[in-house]
Amino acid sequence: MLSYQHEAEHVVMHFVALEIIMEFPSYYYESLVEDVLKEQIVTGIHKLKRTKSSKDHSSRSCFNKTFRVIYKLFRAYYVSFVFYFTPFIAILNYFTIYPGDFPAAE
Repeated sequence: MLSYQHEAEHVVMHFVALEIIMEFPSYYYESLVEDVLKEQIVTGIHKLKRTKSSKDHSSRSCFNKTFRVIYKLFRAYYVSFVFYFTPFIAILNYFTIYPGDFPAAE
């Protein structure tokens, strides 16, 4: 956003607007007076610790083992596609759909 501005005044104006937006969480935090949410922010939220299941992998049924492996494979495919390949494909599509419509270097 800041790098596409053509005039210095616009850069300063957008930078100041961004700084004001970044201050909103501190304004909200300071406005909380003896609130449960403020206490949780200060002390931290207690997360539940993951415990080992009573059924370890060797005591599971064959059905459960098989579908756990299938789940892991599908999840690995989904995560790798969504987080790694989708942005690459979006950029690649842009260059294949508009191959010569790029502005000339100034």
